[in-house]
Amino acid sequence: MIRVQPLLWKMDVLATSNHQLTRYWLICGLLMLLSGCGFQSQTVAQLPQAYRTLIVQSSDPYSPLTRAVQGQLRQQGFTVIESSQHPTLQLELLDKQEERSLRSLFTDGKAAQYQLVVRLQAQLHWLVRVTPEPSMIRSVEKTPLATVVSHTFFDNPQAALAASVEQQLVQQQLYQQAAHQLVHQLMGLLTEKGPLKQTAEPSLPPVASAGAIQ
Repeated sequence: MIRVQPLLWKMDVLATSNHQLTRYWLICGLLMLLSGCGFQSQTVAQLPQAYRTLIVQSSDPYSPLTRAVQGQLRQQGFTVIESSQHPTLQLELLDKQEERSLRSLFTDGKAAQYQLVVRLQAQLHWLVRVTPEPSMIRSVEKTPLATVVSHTFFDNPQAALAASVEQQLVQQQLYQQAAHQLVHQLMGLLTEKGPLKQTAEPSLPPVASAGAIQ
C-alpha cells in the first residue's frame, strides 16, 4: 500500500479534490445542455418503434441508480412505460454491488485515498404476446448485460464533511456512468438484433360441425 508525506500531500489532495469536483459539475452541465438542446442518438432514432419503448424492472424503482438508468434511457430517446402497457422489451436491473477500498495512506497511518467501484448486472427480456389476452405475455429470450465503473477520490481528515459530500458526488457520478454504459450496450444489442420475429402458436385442426358427420 502506498504511503505519502502528510504536509505537502494534503495541499495536493485539496487541489486535486477541487479539480475533480469542478470537472464533475462541468460534465453534468454539458449533459444537461445536450439534453436541453434536443440531442438524440442516431442509433436510437434508427431503431424500430417497438424497440424504443420498454419497461424498467427493479426491486427498488425509486433508488438513485434506477432513476439514473431511466433518465439515461429518456435522454437517448427511449420511452419508459408501465408494465400494464405491454411493450416488446423489458430491462430488468438484477444486482448492484458497491466496493470501497483503501488505495493509499499518509505517513501518519491515516487514510489518504479511496477507490469506489460500482458493479451493475441487468437482463433484457424480449416479450411476446402469445394470445389476445393482455396477461398472456411471455419472455421468449433473455440477454444479460453488465458494467463496472470505478473512481478514486481523496479523503481529507481535516474536513470530514467535505470528504463525505465528495464521496456522495462520486457515487452519483458512478451511477450516471454505469447507467450510460448500460444504455450504450442496450442500443448496440438492439441495433444488431434487428426486428424480432414472433413465431405463431401451433394451430389446432378445424372441428367439423355435427351436420357434416356422415
